[in-house]
Amino acid sequence: MQETRNTSTFIQMLCDPPPEAAPPTLEGWWSVHRALSAQADRPVDLALMAGYASDRLAWAFGSGYQAALRAAIPELSGDQPAALCASEAGGAHPRAIEARLTVTDDGLVLDGEKRFVTVGTAAAQLVVIARLGVRDDGRPRLGAVLVPSSAEGVRLTEGPPLSFVPELPHASLTLEAVALPAEALRPGDAYTTLLKPFRTIEDIHVHAAVLGHLLRVAAVSGWPAPWRERGLALACSLREIAALDPRRPQTHLALGGLLGLAEAWAAEAEPLWAASPPDLAARWRRDRALLNVANHARKLRLERARELLQ
Repeated sequence: MQETRNTSTFIQMLCDPPPEAAPPTLEGWWSVHRALSAQADRPVDLALMAGYASDRLAWAFGSGYQAALRAAIPELSGDQPAALCASEAGGAHPRAIEARLTVTDDGLVLDGEKRFVTVGTAAAQLVVIARLGVRDDGRPRLGAVLVPSSAEGVRLTEGPPLSFVPELPHASLTLEAVALPAEALRPGDAYTTLLKPFRTIEDIHVHAAVLGHLLRVAAVSGWPAPWRERGLALACSLREIAALDPRRPQTHLALGGLLGLAEAWAAEAEPLWAASPPDLAARWRRDRALLNVANHARKLRLERARELLQ
């Protein structure tokens, strides 16, 4: 019964008039996100609530990304922005990771460079993926370490705004002989325990936030009730999928099916944007390319899940 009450309350929140939008600054977004994080029992609920409070895709994506990190790495503090730092010049595949983690008598030493840090210099908590040696099969052994951006030897360099969601900054990262305690290293191989499942976790939470944002637009624009009701059904389904194991192919099948429904649902709204405030519509048209960034990886994940379950 507790879960039923929670779901009922949650649906009611998405039916209520949207809260006042965050001020159009990174600090304003984070203030709203942090306040909502104290009210959400589950990261996916935080993503949906924050999306519903966002008047632009940048803030919705930022909150979905932060919620995904909270789901994948519960020990991260909800009081400061965080970033997963994996991508390098050659990408984020294990063989492309050149950053190195050295074990010493005093703890750990981290060196290397990362190409893309979401939320830029505002990221106070960095989860850095680095090489820890070589596995028995010859592949790199990866570790994930929690690094405060204030640590000596850490340098974040702000990058130019992107063509979409330009309000959300990004940065490059340089790590020079960063000394860390041994307990900064998370257990297990970082690829199998974090990087690989995070792709699914991020998809769930970012799409939840985008869905919440579109429900907000629908509410302020007076879009048809049947369209909004289908959005509520998608939100409830995403909450269920968020509770599944992100490593299992069954989860990938369910998520792939739901994302296909969500894409069709969003496409149905194209004629409705004419009735929305012009600033909302203009931002959506500018920023929606963000949703296509990982399409190829999603397609491969879904195809692999189908193969495994045949």
